[in-house]
Amino acid sequence: MQAISKDNLSERRNVRSAARRWANLARSAVRERKADLQIIHVRSHQGQESFEQKGNDLVDRLANLERLKVEDDQPKPYFTEGDVNILLKYRDIIVQQDPRVFLKKIEMDAMAESWRSLKRQSKTLHRHPTSLIKMEKKVFRWACQENNGHMWAYFVLAALQWLPTKSRKLKGQKGKDVICRLCLRLQEDNMSHLLVCPALEDSHTSAYKSLEDFARGYHLDRPGN
Repeated sequence: MQAISKDNLSERRNVRSAARRWANLARSAVRERKADLQIIHVRSHQGQESFEQKGNDLVDRLANLERLKVEDDQPKPYFTEGDVNILLKYRDIIVQQDPRVFLKKIEMDAMAESWRSLKRQSKTLHRHPTSLIKMEKKVFRWACQENNGHMWAYFVLAALQWLPTKSRKLKGQKGKDVICRLCLRLQEDNMSHLLVCPALEDSHTSAYKSLEDFARGYHLDRPGN
């Protein structure tokens, strides 16, 4: 529906569009139609009570009949008349979506794999792979909106286990005391302990409340809320 609703695309955008062959055919059919055309979405498998549902069922049956007619035909050419004869491939796979989106995903996967190969800096990623990626997007957006670089820098340091804990500052120094002196648990003062240290309970509560208030305010400020 989105592809059909768009006007004629430039050559560059046409090459980048997903399934452009079928989208171009659909747009051509729309342009050639003389009568008024209104495109609406009708949910399938919802019965045949309304006029739209009956029409949707009829279209499904007609499409299936046409499919059966050409099952034994020779393959049709991929490119339509006037189309740009360009196909983008990645490891023998034809890229059907926007190349920019596809390449961005490849880049993100490569960066994540490089991050996972690190011993200490990847601990948070291994423990919370999905949550960390989601939080990264939120914190980056919030930092940009608030023009607060410290917010983003703190998140990066925390995610990479680089906050100045005793374990981090005394790394590689054998025999040094890296036990947390704020509580009585006798645990190593590292990022994992920092997030659960009972001596920092008030700070944890305050930080959590500030984050909740900020997120609530951001949600209320968005258009439509």
